[in-house]
Amino acid sequence: EHVLLTVEDAAATVEFDCAHGTLDGPLALDGGGHFDVPGTLVAEGGPVRSDQPPNARPARYRGETDGQRMSLEVTLESGESVGTFSLARGGPAQLFKCL
Repeated sequence: EHVLLTVEDAAATVEFDCAHGTLDGPLALDGGGHFDVPGTLVAEGGPVRSDQPPNARPARYRGETDGQRMSLEVTLESGESVGTFSLARGGPAQLFKCL
């Protein structure tokens, strides 16, 4: 719930209820299935001017996976925790997008 992660060879994208982001590198796993990838996070919701660029903030995406289930922790560069999420490979995402 509240997250959708799309992984490709060189990077990944992530959708949250009220944000979206990128993982700016491959989701390389260590021997224990752990990863730590830099990226960005963009908050959504509220009025935004059409000529205003998105406010992308530096973030870290850390976690672990066994190939089927994943724990994903998202932290902003400032140290602020966005949250920890549980994902299942191929599982349905339940997003509640902000307006």
